[in-house]
Amino acid sequence: MRVLVVGASGFLGGAIAKRLKGDGHDVVALVRNAANAHALTDAGLILREGNLDDAASLQKAAADADAVINAADSDHAVGVAGLLDAVANTGKTFIHTSGISVTADHAKGSGGGIVRDESVAFQPIPERAGRYAVDQAVRAAAARGCRPIVICCPLVYGPPPWPGRESVQLPTLVADARKHGAARYIGAGEARWTHSHIDDIAEAYALALAKGTAGALYYPETAEQSWGELAAKIGRSVGLSTRSITLEEGVVAWGPRALWTYCSNARTRGVRIREELGWHPRVDDIETDLRRLASMAA
Repeated sequence: MRVLVVGASGFLGGAIAKRLKGDGHDVVALVRNAANAHALTDAGLILREGNLDDAASLQKAAADADAVINAADSDHAVGVAGLLDAVANTGKTFIHTSGISVTADHAKGSGGGIVRDESVAFQPIPERAGRYAVDQAVRAAAARGCRPIVICCPLVYGPPPWPGRESVQLPTLVADARKHGAARYIGAGEARWTHSHIDDIAEAYALALAKGTAGALYYPETAEQSWGELAAKIGRSVGLSTRSITLEEGVVAWGPRALWTYCSNARTRGVRIREELGWHPRVDDIETDLRRLASMAA
């Protein structure tokens, strides 16, 4: 199968692209500048120049692909709409990447939160309404003659597919701990998120490509922990204590996203992905990755 991966130069997209290449697919990577993508060509990927802001490049790249995966920007409504237009009435598969911050609450560090599997409906907080609308538009495109699927990723960790292309949350928090002399968390640190290793996430995409249901939503997840528990693990990895900070301090450190990430509950359960695709995580070792990150920062 010929698969177009938008975002293949990034952490998640790169892992997906390399997994699919290893499975024997021809993988086309949509990149902004092919001259700067030597690692991708060395991995055997086919390069096409383009991006989510360029509708013509999306149409052209999708035209000769059997399937399209967006792992570039979960919130880019115009770009996703362009990809959906490109696969409409073709029967092609389109897998869109979302993230569980779409399910987040305004806990401000407090515990609780609703545990949701793929069947549990919800209303997003205002800050995540745009992402939720994109997800819903993708799923609804099943009526347009294609096979659209949404994979809603948890906190994803693990080594990067390309040099320097790390994940978001863990490197950010390890760097913050180094900077401030303590592994910091917001409020009580009791709010909880689910997580998975990058290899298990790539497996989820491979299975969805092979046998996912049109219009489906899948929640790959391995386990969950509180932000305070994660801070303790970070502290052990870098040899520092932990410290609670206020929400205001968290926003200064990590920007507005702190409201729906580092102090929120986003507790997903992948029931459908296990039952329908046979996906089962194999790795649950977040502390190994934290030690890797800590050694890099030292």
